[in-house]
Amino acid sequence: MGAMTFKEFSQGLSNNLGNKEFFNMSGFAFAIIMIIIIAAVLTFRWHEARTQEAQRRSYKLYKERQRKMASSLSGQQHNRRWFRLKTNAELQWILQAHAETAKKKDFKTDHLVDISGDGLCFTTADNLNIDDEILLFLDIGGGNTVTLPGRAVRIVEDTNPDIKIFNVSVKFGNLRHGERDRVMAWILKRQRAAIREDDPDYAEQKTPNPFDIQGGFNGEL
Repeated sequence: MGAMTFKEFSQGLSNNLGNKEFFNMSGFAFAIIMIIIIAAVLTFRWHEARTQEAQRRSYKLYKERQRKMASSLSGQQHNRRWFRLKTNAELQWILQAHAETAKKKDFKTDHLVDISGDGLCFTTADNLNIDDEILLFLDIGGGNTVTLPGRAVRIVEDTNPDIKIFNVSVKFGNLRHGERDRVMAWILKRQRAAIREDDPDYAEQKTPNPFDIQGGFNGEL
């Protein structure tokens, strides 16, 4: 093998240096591209996490508003339903256990003390028991009678020295569709009549009723 001339040596060194520079430039460009990709992925994930957190906060706020709205509507409906009217209107009733075989003469006729959309209190000389299931029949005018199934939840003997009278508080059971609204309409009609003083026997109850089935006797269960 012949001796390498200076020109050949210089040419080979130049080529080697050129290849090394090319390798270094390629590696640097690849590193830059990888950094850009990683930064883009991290930015996307950060943005996605912020979006999800904002969505969670928004959903939580939405649910809280829904809960407050439902609570408000429930309170309004509760107040409407539990409005109590003091009245001595007549009603008929019979124990549910006797209802199937009862004749018209078997129905008891007594008078209300008060009534709301959730129950009523009436007076009777009959001695009933707590948890007795009762069918009540109330004439709401226009030839219409509502049938109100209920359960005796409180029975208090009235302080009447001449005759034994019981105040029976009844909580309505499962009313047929629309019956509760018909009762409420009847109550409101009686209230308007009392305000106009068209009927002096009926008046809105302005003080707590001691036989109120909502709060129990004297406001306690």
